[in-house]
Amino acid sequence: MQLAVRKRSRQLELQFLKQWWLSIVWEHRCSVSTFHDCFVNGCDASVLLDDTSSFTGEKTAGPNAGSLRGFDVIDSIKSQVESVCPGAVSCADILAVAARDSVFALGGPSWTVQLGRRDSTTASLTAATSDIPSPALDLSGLLSAFSNKGFTPKEMVALSGAHTIGQAQMYRVS
Repeated sequence: MQLAVRKRSRQLELQFLKQWWLSIVWEHRCSVSTFHDCFVNGCDASVLLDDTSSFTGEKTAGPNAGSLRGFDVIDSIKSQVESVCPGAVSCADILAVAARDSVFALGGPSWTVQLGRRDSTTASLTAATSDIPSPALDLSGLLSAFSNKGFTPKEMVALSGAHTIGQAQMYRVS
């Protein structure tokens, strides 16, 4: 019985996500937010958490400043899904699907997103600052940072290129 409820809630999640797809396309840099989330402590939506009295979140970490978008889109999708399936769908899953859909909307590939992530209840400014590669790193530093997380040079180039979707910060272009 519980498996049937979980399966139905996943189907409802996908219906809501399709409904919000245009919003995701509009804020197509959701893929950058997902990468930054996953690079710190895994794909747990900790990047979405606001500061509290017990921790300072990841949103304001140096590497995240000016790069992350789509928080309001993810919040809106989560609210809609929660109204139908309370507690059944994680923000981490929504963020992963939004990233996939934003990549696809821009002409990139699509893939099946495995669902079932759990949302973090805490975040770390310190971890985000130290784990996410600085935009000031040279090629050697970038290769090392991505290799430490298990990425190949080709994957690093693809992920780094996502930062130029929609806009680029001219002071970073040489």
